[in-house]
Amino acid sequence: MSTFNGLVAEFPDIRVDFFRPHPGLQPPLACFLSYIHSDHLAGLESLRSPFVYCSAATRALLLRLEKYDSRVNYAAGILETRLQRFRHLRNLLKPIPLDTATILELEPGNHLQVTLIDANHCPGAVMFLFEGQGKAVLYTGDIRSEPWWVNSISRSPSLLEYAIGLKTLDTIYLDTSFIEPLPFPTKAKGIAELLKKVARYPQDTIFHFQAWTYGYEDVWLALSKALGSKACSPNSAPLSYLVPEAPGLVGFMCGNAYHPGCLTRDENVRLHSCERGVYCDTVKNNPVVWIRPIITRLLDGRDVIEAGVGGGGEDLRRKPELEYLSPEDVGMLLQELSNMGEVTQAVLQKVGEFIFQVISTGRKVPLDLDLSGAEDDATTDLKAGLQAIARRFQPHDDTVPPAADGPELPNVITFPYSRHSSYSELCHLLSGFKPRDVWPCTVDIPHWLREGDCIDMARFLAKAGDLDALTDMEVDPEGLMGSQASAISELAVEARAHAFRAILQAARGKASLTTVMMWTRLDRLLALAGLLLLWAGHGSGLAIDIPGQVAKRADPNLVGYLGAFFLGADPYVYFYLSNGNNPLSFRALNWGQPVIRPTKGTGGVRDPTIVPGGGAEAGKKWYIIGTDLHIGKTNWDAAQRTGSKGIFVWESTDLVNWGNERLVVVEDATAGMVWAPEAIWDPAKGQYLVHWASKFYPTSDPWHTGPPSNIRIRYAYTSDFITFSAPQTLIDKNPTNIIDLTYLPLNGDTNNATSFLRFMKDETRKTVFVEVSHNGLFGTWTRPGGDGAIIQSGVEGPTAYWDNTVPGRVHLLLDHYGADGYRPYVSNNPASNGGWQASSMATFPRNLRHGSVLPVDRRLYEALRARWG
Repeated sequence: MSTFNGLVAEFPDIRVDFFRPHPGLQPPLACFLSYIHSDHLAGLESLRSPFVYCSAATRALLLRLEKYDSRVNYAAGILETRLQRFRHLRNLLKPIPLDTATILELEPGNHLQVTLIDANHCPGAVMFLFEGQGKAVLYTGDIRSEPWWVNSISRSPSLLEYAIGLKTLDTIYLDTSFIEPLPFPTKAKGIAELLKKVARYPQDTIFHFQAWTYGYEDVWLALSKALGSKACSPNSAPLSYLVPEAPGLVGFMCGNAYHPGCLTRDENVRLHSCERGVYCDTVKNNPVVWIRPIITRLLDGRDVIEAGVGGGGEDLRRKPELEYLSPEDVGMLLQELSNMGEVTQAVLQKVGEFIFQVISTGRKVPLDLDLSGAEDDATTDLKAGLQAIARRFQPHDDTVPPAADGPELPNVITFPYSRHSSYSELCHLLSGFKPRDVWPCTVDIPHWLREGDCIDMARFLAKAGDLDALTDMEVDPEGLMGSQASAISELAVEARAHAFRAILQAARGKASLTTVMMWTRLDRLLALAGLLLLWAGHGSGLAIDIPGQVAKRADPNLVGYLGAFFLGADPYVYFYLSNGNNPLSFRALNWGQPVIRPTKGTGGVRDPTIVPGGGAEAGKKWYIIGTDLHIGKTNWDAAQRTGSKGIFVWESTDLVNWGNERLVVVEDATAGMVWAPEAIWDPAKGQYLVHWASKFYPTSDPWHTGPPSNIRIRYAYTSDFITFSAPQTLIDKNPTNIIDLTYLPLNGDTNNATSFLRFMKDETRKTVFVEVSHNGLFGTWTRPGGDGAIIQSGVEGPTAYWDNTVPGRVHLLLDHYGADGYRPYVSNNPASNGGWQASSMATFPRNLRHGSVLPVDRRLYEALRARWG
């Protein structure tokens, strides 16, 4: 839902991205347009004054933009369509160069300084920095605030004094299209994933990139270069006016020579982007691999698509759109569609949800009608128009089977590439500038419809209280508690669910339009919830639960947890058993004495990890592996130059009795040490993947007296922890040193998981962070929040375990090695570097050092108590 009406409280004489008149207010003295997506253009078609300031690219695109606007004439049973152009604005549109402070005289004695800053969204999209009269605001428009971009604008001359604290922004009017804490891979990582997938296909494969909007220019360029093919795009003509911004796409003149870009109208190429429904002959007559951009992926691997968020769904398609719809209009449209009797209830519900999503972002509803060759003004049968809306939700198969002799590769490729910011990226932007206030301009509308009656209306209204007082209240970010923000967020979710349900019921004659309007009015809570959650999550580390992100790992068969640790100066294996299913309450077993004392190597073991059996050994065998190091017998420098090259191994068939001790050498003489070994069953390989941290010295330095390599993560495979494959490098973030890697399966147990988290320590910066993969242990790993995002600093030895009773909750132990050892943290969104909260230490033992925790069932729990007390 759009919460922005073009008014900037600090500068009431201007309007931004909203050009309709406001009754009771004086007309603006200046207008500003951040980009040409339809949700930014409301009222612009009828504007006659004042000047509209924008970027040069936005002006060029808008003057050549053509859109079909349609409205419903219920009496005549038709859709009335007219061609809308913006050529009449030629004298009103005033381009301002980027990164150039420009003083505008709004009226005699009334001046405003404005600076346009690239928004990292689409060609021509900008932010506006408004300064004057002792005030300063930043209007972001649509942005992708990737970490590199935030760092870049923080160093720019126009914003530097705000970034370093010499001045303070009064308000940031923020693009909050997405405020759920889902990690978004950077654009570069998304393109990298796409290129790796495309590289697997035969050289004669034809690809179709399904995007008809601005913002994917880098994707076209990267694909064209990687495939050695131009991209067939019959609708590339609008881009021809972007030569200054996109010469690689449309070509350019260098002296007297023309250098073509990657876009072409020639159909005899491997890469295509022709319109849906009017595919070229090459696409229609050949097997095709479809490339579809998504926003990101949930932890269970599901794609998150962009549906009506932020506009620009199909800017390059000359397709009609329904004019802006009110909730009453939606109800009437759905009623008409239902009366046709040609769509199922499931399709009707999807249509209603889609329309509601689109209009809630301020956009117009697109129609799949081909008006090629139509007059500027035309009419269409209402039934055909409604069928055009429903058509996209009818079951269909638009895939093309691969060639019979080709490899078994998917014919649909998805890759993450969001043009809007993630929640953590927005927090990063705010942390860089620390404004006095934030106004959320947009709200992400997820599928919040719930089955059945989710709440009682009277209880909801009782909780909401005085709506006007609630929405007008002042927010104190420092005093805001997570529980308060969660409560208001719950109200917002319920309001949206009821608003949507009321619209559907109205369409079926089961609810009045008064009810629709009442619940739509409660949508105002969403703007407040966006502001509160943004501040609370940024300031206090608020974790927001997103149902369905993680597997529901709670298991009634599990009754407790077994922990294996070492105790600082005592490098032996100590067992701790939880008090029932309390994940934060442990007591020492064996009267506080070691359960295992090594007899080989240095005589000391650190970083003990319990490895549950996998495959045929699942539930029948366990291993403990650890670092061969007794620091009391050496020093840290020697331990890293000439330390042990092996790992300790013990095994058990009941978790109680441990034996068959061995010290297995896994690295050669060039390694300085083997630290923090752990292992996980790799279901794809059918073996244990064992990993550790090592640094290396050149063979010319056999005594390891010179400078070593950075520390990297190494790995090998084994079926029995006796024989190991040749070691290879698993993670190398040169020049950064990485140690203490640990995995946590996300969407299954160790025998069938495909999605994983991996926690590790940046030994160079002394921080711990998490990465996530949805396609296996050797899949594509992304770091939620960007390359600089961390969970905690001054810690090491992460170990994570699922809560036995609370679905989706993960506990993380971090070793505060300079203080009192392990301290617990908790998150309901574990695939996040910013959503972890410190847990209570009231019942958690002190001075536990790097180890592991394993959930256990009643049989194992009772056996451990009986044997070790």
